[in-house]
Amino acid sequence: YPGQFDHPEVVKTIEQAFERCKAIGMPIGLMDLNVEAAKRWIELGSSFTAVAVDQVLLSQSILALRAEF
Repeated sequence: YPGQFDHPEVVKTIEQAFERCKAIGMPIGLMDLNVEAAKRWIELGSSFTAVAVDQVLLSQSILALRAEF
């Protein structure tokens, strides 16, 4: 399911990976540009969660500025 980060099978697989990592004491982390999804991963035990990347932040800022003018 390339590019379908919110597909139920992808979510299920990530959740299973979280459980396996927690069982062996391995830190868990990922990146999710969807804020609500990122909050959920944190609730499930993510040790480090990236919620943005420079390119996306720059692009969003440019689009907001462009819309204003």
